[in-house]
Amino acid sequence: MIDFDKIFNEAEGDTSGAVDTREERLLREDKDLFHNKRLHEVKATMSIQTTSRYEVDGRVYRATTKGPGGKEESIGLVFKGQRLNDLKNGELLQGMEHEAVGLSNPSEEVDPKREIDVIGAWKPRSWKDSSGKSHKAFDLVVASWSHTSKTGQKVTEGAIPTVAAPSREAAREAAVREKADRRAQAKPQSRAIDQDELDF
Repeated sequence: MIDFDKIFNEAEGDTSGAVDTREERLLREDKDLFHNKRLHEVKATMSIQTTSRYEVDGRVYRATTKGPGGKEESIGLVFKGQRLNDLKNGELLQGMEHEAVGLSNPSEEVDPKREIDVIGAWKPRSWKDSSGKSHKAFDLVVASWSHTSKTGQKVTEGAIPTVAAPSREAAREAAVREKADRRAQAKPQSRAIDQDELDF
């Protein structure tokens, strides 16, 4: 049997064979996911259904939140890496899956939902539909989430990022640089990809 962990560790220069702890993995992922990103607290209603969008080492769950003026808006909740593992093994998703099994009826679509408080960073995305019309939306890359258990207790899962939150000026400068980078990346692709959704 091939030991892929050993091969990976040797390629990375780690011959100890030790597996990363949860904290080490979170620290590494936080640098990629939340460095220079402003964190937001969002109240959302999470669905057990996922979107078809592809995320490396992640999954996007459907959700809704209240937008300006109280209008309900659809968003994606992006769980990646260790936080996706936390979600899969945590009380929130297991409770929703248990409810889905209990409600399963071949003639009905089962979609348990939960009210959750989320801390994360907004991630813009854009795409063109089959008629060529451009659309924009936002996903929330999730760091931590809280929900009320069946016993009425508040349960918090995931983890607050370990990277320092940027100052207002630094966050603004990072956002300007990120927007310029996205424009530079999107221009060469815009002719080749006009039907599919671009995910930034």
